Amino acid sequence: MTTPEPIPVRQTADWIAARRAMEYEETEPFVRDPLAALLVPTGARAMIVGLHGKGISTNAAVIRGRLGDEAVLRAVVDGVRQVVCLGAGSDTRAYRLSLPGNLAYFEIDLPGQLLTKSRRLEGFVPRSRYAIVETDLTGDWVPALTEAGFRAELPTLWLLEGLLPHLPLSECDRLIARLGSVSAPGSRLLADALDSEFFAAPANAPVVELGRSLGRSLTSIDEPGAWLARHGWTAQVHRADALAGTGHPLLEEAIPPRLAEAQAGLNYLYATRA
Repeated sequence: MTTPEPIPVRQTADWIAARRAMEYEETEPFVRDPLAALLVPTGARAMIVGLHGKGISTNAAVIRGRLGDEAVLRAVVDGVRQVVCLGAGSDTRAYRLSLPGNLAYFEIDLPGQLLTKSRRLEGFVPRSRYAIVETDLTGDWVPALTEAGFRAELPTLWLLEGLLPHLPLSECDRLIARLGSVSAPGSRLLADALDSEFFAAPANAPVVELGRSLGRSLTSIDEPGAWLARHGWTAQVHRADALAGTGHPLLEEAIPPRLAEAQAGLNYLYATRA
């Protein structure tokens, strides 16, 4: 396991918005986010194109976006009435998914990040009970979440998209411990994590080198299923390089060939709490 230096999250959120806006322009988009284009700042699309030119894939932003959509919709059908999106960034699910009015949907991110998004989406109203929690996830964020109306006794769906690889390993442990301490039985968790194979795979060298050139690095978590088990979660681990063949329990359709590249060392995690 390796531990990185912290990296800015605002730039990452801009890139994800740009990638999902570009996906929505496809003939058959895998994730349908018509609001993403409203969150794309000048230069973000060009950055995505530049990354592709260097051999750096951004398809994970699309795949995990669809998995997150399906996780929320599945949780709602199953009676879960709390969703917490950690490091929400440019996520727009609270605005665009057909969600019940009695669902409490919380977004947590650094101060300024979510208010900026709200201003850009002015005129669009979340259908659920939506609350913004502006706080640092490396601190004790649970009190702020509770003050916003979160109820620890209710099952919760936790969304951690693209978050764990960008936190030091010690912070990953603290984060999972904190959310576990307020996760009622029946809670669910959707996340993604890198293992050491990611850094050894030649095809991933461009993205690893990009991080180094920017003075950044990524965290690896080997055996992420066992890691989550130590924190009280029963996890399914779906490798990105096998997803096209094995599918995913949240998906009724196959990953499109244009997205189904073999990205070794990237793992999609879907976990439950007894």
